[in-house]
Amino acid sequence: MRSNRNAFSDRLHALREAAGLSQAEAAAASGVSKVSIGQLERGLNSPTVRTLQRLAQAYGVPVSVILDGEVYALRYALKLIAKHEWPEYDESQPALSALKVAELLTRIQKYAAEMVAITGGTE
Repeated sequence: MRSNRNAFSDRLHALREAAGLSQAEAAAASGVSKVSIGQLERGLNSPTVRTLQRLAQAYGVPVSVILDGEVYALRYALKLIAKHEWPEYDESQPALSALKVAELLTRIQKYAAEMVAITGGTE
């Protein structure tokens, strides 16, 4: 299958996954066909302004995040981090509580590394 991946198509793919959506779910949520989403994520087509608006709404991000991830990547990462509830400390199981926090921090670190890879680390 042909592909012309670039930073923009990689960003679209990462944002969809960060929203926890499959291509089919993203299509249903946005009104953009699954085929179109796949083509955009492979860099085979360029989106219209309306398509960008629909995808941004489905992914829960401003259009600017899709267009200029370098500027908004950190803000978006912080928004996702804020959605997670920190585990409560359980005095009877301190090691388990620490493990839950460590797992959350690992996920945050992984997400941040992915955003740096997508944006090229320019911001």
